[in-house]
Amino acid sequence: MKADPQIAPIIEGRAAAIETLDNDIMMETVGVKMALDKLRESLDDVAAHLDDREFEEASSVGYNAVAHNFVYVQRTLAGLQSVTHQKEALISAIAREANTAYENVAPYVENRRSSSVTNDDRELVHGSGNVFADFGYPNAGLEQARAIIAAKIIGILDDRKLSTHDAEKLTGVPHSEFSRIRNTQLRRFTLDWMIAILGKLDEDVDVNVTFCSR
Repeated sequence: MKADPQIAPIIEGRAAAIETLDNDIMMETVGVKMALDKLRESLDDVAAHLDDREFEEASSVGYNAVAHNFVYVQRTLAGLQSVTHQKEALISAIAREANTAYENVAPYVENRRSSSVTNDDRELVHGSGNVFADFGYPNAGLEQARAIIAAKIIGILDDRKLSTHDAEKLTGVPHSEFSRIRNTQLRRFTLDWMIAILGKLDEDVDVNVTFCSR
């Protein structure tokens, strides 16, 4: 792409914002992937129970796990939609600053995003079991652990029909923290704090740590 003398300098000046946006898109994409995997697992459980003519168990899994995981997919998709809107807003702001059209700026932003790849660069690979690692995310083990605990907290709130304000009254944890967890905005959370939140929700937590060579 030939550099536009009006757009290129602005893109360089917004490099940090574009990198942050890129990381947010990657994080939200991973969240959607994890949610879809959980939904598929629960659907497979329903199918297995039906094959074994265990209709009561199939109904229970469908009513609980499938319903919960479907809501989880919706929430992660909402997060992805939100960060997509942020990207569109950034492109619009750059277009206004460069006094040019949106469609002229969009290719520059996409090229600047550090994680963008062409279709020719893609290949089918088997997952490692950790989608954060598969996406090359730093501290993949930590990110997966936070996502698993967040999913458990969301499940508890949904099962008990607790709003974020209800959860605050029950636990003393600010409702804004529960809102961040519901929206999978987990960067500020440490594992010990998330485990403490589970404890405040009267949940017993058993942590198993496995070490393996890289």
